[in-house]
Amino acid sequence: MNSSWLCRILTVVSLTLAVNAAPCAVLAQEIAATRKIGVGIGSGTIGDLGLTAKYYVASTMAVQAFVGRYKVRELAISVDAVVEPVEITKILGGRLWAGGGAGVVTWGSAGSRHIGLSAVVQSGYHFSRAPVELVLDWRPYYDLDGDLELGALSGAVRWYF
Repeated sequence: MNSSWLCRILTVVSLTLAVNAAPCAVLAQEIAATRKIGVGIGSGTIGDLGLTAKYYVASTMAVQAFVGRYKVRELAISVDAVVEPVEITKILGGRLWAGGGAGVVTWGSAGSRHIGLSAVVQSGYHFSRAPVELVLDWRPYYDLDGDLELGALSGAVRWYF
């Protein structure tokens, strides 16, 4: 893990903790309610930090998307269907959960597009006093050009409304 990636993680965690210090009426269990939408920053299967959105279609099922840059000039987009069936524990009033899913990813520029299939193993925390979700993912993917990548790690912080 290089130092810029570590800096990004620490920044996201610090901002999330600062937001959690302010009281809010939305409880952790309400984040995963059907039709809740979360938007924020994160990194998907491919690419650097970008924009992310997550929409709950049921209390334990969601669709999430990431849009960001890959390298300097290439666009990266990933879309996943995820299930969050396991509530690990309630800690500090929030909800720690685990889940997984599958998705598709595309990246490249006008003359060179790539498409891949991805698996998602994730764990997250819904804060109790703020409508915030912090997520860490492991995202192995298969590039349809023939490459298998097992080390893709990512994460996100999302605000829900």
